[in-house]
Amino acid sequence: MKKILKVLAWLLAALVVTVVAAAIIIPLVFDPNDYRDEISAAVKKHTGRELTIEGRIELSLFPWLGVRLGAMQLSNAKGFGPAPFARIGKAEVRVQLLPLLRREVKMDTIVLHGVEANLGRRANGRSNWDDLVGKAAAEPAAPEQEVPATTAETDPLAALGALALGGLELRDARVVWDDRMAGARYAVDHLHLTVGAIRLAQPFAVALEFDVDSSQPPLRGHVALASQVTLDPAGQRYRLDGTTLSADLNSQLIPGGRLAARLQADIRADLAAQTATLSGLRLEAAGVTLQGQVEAASILAQPSAQGRLQLEVTDPATLLAPYQAQLPPTLKAVALQGSRLDTTFELALEQQTATLALQLDALGARAQGKVDATSILAQPDAAGSLQVVLHDPAALLTPFKAQLPPQLKPAALRDSRLDADFRLSLAQETAHVTLQLEALGARTQGKVDAASILGQPDAAGSVQLVLHDAAALLRAAPGLLPPTLKAADLRDSRLETAFALSLGRQTLDVSSLRLNALGLALTAQARGSRLIDAPEFSGRIALDEFVPRDLLASLGIALPEMADPSTLTKAALGFDFAAGLEHAALSKLQLRFDDSTLSGAASVRNFQQPALRYDLSLDAIDADRYLPPPPPEPVPATPASAAAAGATQLPPETIAQLRALDVEGTARIGKLKVMNLRSAAIHATVQAKDGLLRVHPVGAKLYGGSYDGNLSFDVRGKVPLIGMDERLAGVQAGPLLKDFMGKDYVSGTATVSAKLSARGIDPLEVRKSLNGTAAFSFSNGAVNGINIAQLIRNAYASLQKQPPPPDEVRSTDFAAISGTATLKDGLVSNTDLKAHSPLFRIEGRGTAHLATEALDYLVRAAVVGTLEGQGGKALSDLKGLTVPLRISGSFTEPKFNVELGALLDEKTKQALEAEKRKAQQALEAEKKKAQQALAEEKQKARQEAERKLEEEKKKLQQDLQQKLKDSLKLR
Repeated sequence: MKKILKVLAWLLAALVVTVVAAAIIIPLVFDPNDYRDEISAAVKKHTGRELTIEGRIELSLFPWLGVRLGAMQLSNAKGFGPAPFARIGKAEVRVQLLPLLRREVKMDTIVLHGVEANLGRRANGRSNWDDLVGKAAAEPAAPEQEVPATTAETDPLAALGALALGGLELRDARVVWDDRMAGARYAVDHLHLTVGAIRLAQPFAVALEFDVDSSQPPLRGHVALASQVTLDPAGQRYRLDGTTLSADLNSQLIPGGRLAARLQADIRADLAAQTATLSGLRLEAAGVTLQGQVEAASILAQPSAQGRLQLEVTDPATLLAPYQAQLPPTLKAVALQGSRLDTTFELALEQQTATLALQLDALGARAQGKVDATSILAQPDAAGSLQVVLHDPAALLTPFKAQLPPQLKPAALRDSRLDADFRLSLAQETAHVTLQLEALGARTQGKVDAASILGQPDAAGSVQLVLHDAAALLRAAPGLLPPTLKAADLRDSRLETAFALSLGRQTLDVSSLRLNALGLALTAQARGSRLIDAPEFSGRIALDEFVPRDLLASLGIALPEMADPSTLTKAALGFDFAAGLEHAALSKLQLRFDDSTLSGAASVRNFQQPALRYDLSLDAIDADRYLPPPPPEPVPATPASAAAAGATQLPPETIAQLRALDVEGTARIGKLKVMNLRSAAIHATVQAKDGLLRVHPVGAKLYGGSYDGNLSFDVRGKVPLIGMDERLAGVQAGPLLKDFMGKDYVSGTATVSAKLSARGIDPLEVRKSLNGTAAFSFSNGAVNGINIAQLIRNAYASLQKQPPPPDEVRSTDFAAISGTATLKDGLVSNTDLKAHSPLFRIEGRGTAHLATEALDYLVRAAVVGTLEGQGGKALSDLKGLTVPLRISGSFTEPKFNVELGALLDEKTKQALEAEKRKAQQALEAEKKKAQQALAEEKQKARQEAERKLEEEKKKLQQDLQQKLKDSLKLR
């Protein structure tokens, strides 16, 4: 036996020597570089590609069985450019020879330098490896062999137990994927991978870094990974300790264009126990830090996990920098310093449950919430709550100070609180939310129930707001709200509403809305349709009776002084509305204020260039009640002051607005009193389009007569044009002037018409540019303020050097007055004034300038009866005379003067004419008588007659002169 064992030992030794000798001798006598051409030809034959071997091929057999390759490359497929399909700069693989005899694999470090792969796909879908895959598929398949059953010896995990790898060194690798079909290109460059010596159940180092360049999405950057890896296949335990992943990426898709991130973590997995842990997690990126840990169980079956994560803002400047343009300029980065989010979670896939709790502290507020979910792998149901408390309002509001009212005091919002609860069911597609907000002394409560939340949701709910501490609201903004507003004014203020929303039908129904505040009680209903396509809303709003004066006083709005302090003591409002993106309309309008009611409808279309339409009716109004009380002593307005006052009513900049007007509507007033004038049945239709404003027809009933007008205002040109065509018919002038001016300057029935035009908007310029014609007539009246008979008697007394007669009533009666006027550049000219009275026949002519108010008018009054008809002493001596009356001065201070010289000349002329007629008549009579007497004594009689005629003529002249002197008392 010993001999046999000895022989076997020698045989074994000889075998070992033989193997060692072969390992030494073969590399010396065999050079694989001699076969490089054959290798390239074989590759060419089987692939059609060119294999270029640039470096040397070295073999080793003992003590390492290995190969070392120099540079080599494989050409690309036809049509994919000159770049090689694959290239290796250097490669080395070695395995210890003797351990292989023991079925152990002990490898040296695998070295790969300068690895390059250029992969591509053309627009037609053909890739640059299709020819290689096609040739391999065309080769006959090897005969199928029976696959041996897996045993412990063939188990891959068991086989790894006999593996010892010295490591891996991959340097300067490059992989390019050029996809012309998708229009994308991806490149990984400067790839370095270092793996330490692999020993099972012992840690080894892994280090990886590379540059990445992508076109879809556009991305460039550098990525690095380092870790200590422990592989224990036998115990089924695996660890990654001290794992660090860092990335520095640039892309237009990243806010700010750049992201520098660093991740650290320890990862452990025990497959036997089915557990895993993630500990020491720390992620730093974009100015925030995420830390936490996660523990998982049953990871190979139905995993469950629990953990905690914490997110903290560590560099708020970096976090906010990409969004600086969108953020309020007053938001300072330091305000977010230390903001943090803490979360804990539990996940159980077997029970299909999940729980999440969170707490967020940021900007002076704390938010806490919790969510419990079930059936998370099917159709989850969830329920939870959220609570937000504002403990430092200044921290929250300071960044938005510019957008908030400066009077708002942040301290007033301290301890403001929001509580919300919700339930969600994806199986039933329902959701329910309730909330309560406490802030500024008000409590807001609401609830929403939603259905079909995964499709086109329907929702219904209600909101209620109650102001239970009005003083808190007033303290919050003492300068924002009117100082006259008291807490008592806001007591019991509340808002209640109920709504239903359907996105599928695109409808919104606000079935009820009620607001009670400041003594107002408002109710409303509204309905919306086509909410997404083209929103339309309609409904009704009603405001119960309230006291406008009390409301305005509470709001600190001072009313101007009014003639009647009892106005604005009651009002109510109601109307239907309809509105869309380009139109709005009111109908069934009822506005009641004091003793007046306004009703009707109005609409507007095209908000960019509004087109207004209306039809309004007011039953009755005394506008004088709302005007300022009259001054104790009215001050007459001069032309200059009137123009200055009027110029402020229509400034030139409003011309552009007038040109844009598109208005058409009619307004009616049953009864109107304004400036003490009373009228009824007023109607006015307004049309404004393309710069032409017209009021026609316009009419009214007033003082027993009527008014009709056609007014226009044309701003289409550089200078506005005004047109007026008006007529008063059958109006009692006395009561009208008495009410309007406080004095009835003229009484009687009046008919007045005027057709005028003017330019400009300044009142003085308008007066200066007035042109046109006018006509007037009065019947059965009187001109008050002037007694023509009295003026004549006063003038006569002055001529007689006698004291003036006592004052009489300053009024001149007339049966009719008529005339026409021509206006040119503000100058009114009249040449055909005629008046008839029991005493006079009056004619007049003259001018009046509307701009300067200067008067120059001459009235010629022919006396046709005795003057005692005017209440004075008879002056029959003046009967038949035409008395001139000159009117001068101004509109406000007219001056009347009887022209004495003209009156004297007229009277003397009349007397001489009368005596001359008498003398002529007597002469003719005597001449006829003398002719008869001369029948017998012609010559004698002729001489006697001539003598007597001369004597009589002289006598008549002396008598006539004496009578005239006696009559006028000139002596």
